[in-house]
Amino acid sequence: MKTERKVYFAIMTMIVFICFLYISYLTPLAGDDWGYAINGIKGNPFLMALQFYQTWSGRFFSELYGFSVTPNKFLWNILNPLLFVIIFIMLNLIANPKSKLLLFVVAFFGMAFVSDNLRMETYTWLMGTTYVIPLALVLIYLYSVFKNINKSKMSNSYLVIGIITNIYISLAMENIAAVLILINICLFVYRIVEGEYSLRVLAVLLISVVGFLFLRFSPGASYRLSLNTAYLDSSFFEKIGNNLEYFLKFTFFDNKYLILLLNLAILLYLATKETFGHVIIAGLVLGLSSIMLLSNKLYSITNLEFIKSFSQNQILALIIFTCFIIYLFFFINAIFESDNRLKLNFFLIIAGASNLVMLYSPIFGSRSSIYFYYFTIIIVMMILDAIKEDITSKFIIVLIMGLSLFKVIQIKGKYDLMNDYYQIKLAEINYYQDHLEESDIWLIRMPIYTVHAQDIEDDDTYHQDVFKEYFNLNPDGKLHFYYKEN
Repeated sequence: MKTERKVYFAIMTMIVFICFLYISYLTPLAGDDWGYAINGIKGNPFLMALQFYQTWSGRFFSELYGFSVTPNKFLWNILNPLLFVIIFIMLNLIANPKSKLLLFVVAFFGMAFVSDNLRMETYTWLMGTTYVIPLALVLIYLYSVFKNINKSKMSNSYLVIGIITNIYISLAMENIAAVLILINICLFVYRIVEGEYSLRVLAVLLISVVGFLFLRFSPGASYRLSLNTAYLDSSFFEKIGNNLEYFLKFTFFDNKYLILLLNLAILLYLATKETFGHVIIAGLVLGLSSIMLLSNKLYSITNLEFIKSFSQNQILALIIFTCFIIYLFFFINAIFESDNRLKLNFFLIIAGASNLVMLYSPIFGSRSSIYFYYFTIIIVMMILDAIKEDITSKFIIVLIMGLSLFKVIQIKGKYDLMNDYYQIKLAEINYYQDHLEESDIWLIRMPIYTVHAQDIEDDDTYHQDVFKEYFNLNPDGKLHFYYKEN
């Protein structure tokens, strides 16, 4: 890496760290954080994680993290930005081998333009970090894979990194643990095709399979699943159908800015080729997908009913999305003239698998789609990496960086506003701590789309109880959350 590019990389990495440090510092505990913090303070985190493995969740390492970190918010304030720095670095090590400034900026753009729900549930929720740690580890593992993939033999360093990351991920989060098995199968098959029956890869594959089985069929996970009778009573196709709406939302609609950037990257690449016929096909497919993603904004401008129907017609959305995915495979395999063709196919497959596996899940939340989102960032970066630098001019770099900084300022404003409200809430909590005789506890609600799970509804008795215990409020009191009048 040239000195100039090292400086750019260092600056961008520092920007990522400062951004996440700022919002992490302002973020309060919320939702499940209160319960994990209480249990972590009361008991030994390791023993508590073993107990939860038996009674509630097979995510042993995620539970261990929860009991260890949530009681120590200051630790998370540093851990969280460091994790995202690692993620930023790994994105560039995997997808930006030439250390292009444009790709530094694109990685930052992708990190900034996550949906509000994904941001709240993973960027600034202490227990949401249980999704972020496997993401950082799987990227570290993938970097090790690609560093060794063309060698005659997978190195010992690959084996060490593979064992550590696969053990943790396999006992941390179900969907990425399942995708990790797919990753290892692909790698094992590839090594056989290349003439090496790799015992190292086979060993890592077996670890990922065994770990996933321990995760999926743990006593706690089995018990927890048994409580969801509606899910258990559903047929296979009913389970898929129930999650189809969430799949489209978390795969397609919520990621419109990243997908629009992907569309732009494809068109820029095609602009460098004499492929008029391909441009027509791309314009049709990418145009329809872009209209679908922007349908709500276009409707607000035009008031045309047929545009509004784009976002409301699930069947139409599924057809357009399917055509979009088919075209991506076509683009990569028929048009993309690069040694990275296999690599692009690989990331497209594991990105899709990360969300497809959630179709069979009893709960499909926004946070589960973080793996799809970041694998897609890599795809965008790799396509842009194949474009000559004179095409991707400084104007585009300045534009994308400007949009990213504008988004960062917006996000900062949300957390500043949230902090103002939280200071009001803390003052209210202090009052009720001094007046334990009060049976009705009135607390201000947080502004919408600022922070996850700070407000508790009346029927959520678990979070009502752990909130009162965490803040030493009247255990028999009733929490009420009100909206601040403007």
